[in-house]
Amino acid sequence: MSSCRLFFLFVIASVLPAMAGPITFGQWYEFAFDTPGSFAFGCTPEPSSGACVPSDSGNTTFADPPPWTFTAPTPATFTITDAFLYGDAFNVYDFGTLVLTTPAVAVSRFDGCGSDPDFCLTDSLSSHGSVVLAPGSHSVTIQAYQMAPEIGAAYFRVETVPEPGSISLVVIGIVLLCGSRRSRRKPYDVAAS
Repeated sequence: MSSCRLFFLFVIASVLPAMAGPITFGQWYEFAFDTPGSFAFGCTPEPSSGACVPSDSGNTTFADPPPWTFTAPTPATFTITDAFLYGDAFNVYDFGTLVLTTPAVAVSRFDGCGSDPDFCLTDSLSSHGSVVLAPGSHSVTIQAYQMAPEIGAAYFRVETVPEPGSISLVVIGIVLLCGSRRSRRKPYDVAAS
């Protein structure tokens, strides 16, 4: 390869931002943040700040560095929930456009919902929210606009939403299946007594 081509590839690689690994639908991802108003960072490789602590729930993984990118074949629900100490709240951006703000909550130095995102999502004292995103490409970043007194970590998940047409087809299929089973029944023979 010529030195000119190598130089060109080096320049392109230097200019392009580092991209995170692809997001798997239905998986909880842990991310971290360290100051109010700062943008979240990934936990892989685990940052030296110590904000990222593995969940004891077994249903999470550490997020790569942002932006978190994915392509949704159908509408997708992006869900975010605080974890560990109460008091963190977030702005979620897609390609730099604000798409979700979770509610501000009371800050706690000693209490929280723990490290299970499924539980934290149901905890009324934990800030969380969801937004439905259109089919297509997405590039998500997260800002911690409110924080508990310490560095923090939280979770996000992306899930696809079945299109209404698909749901209708399933319902029609079930109705037709039930109707065909009913028409196959043979009437009982009435025996003369």
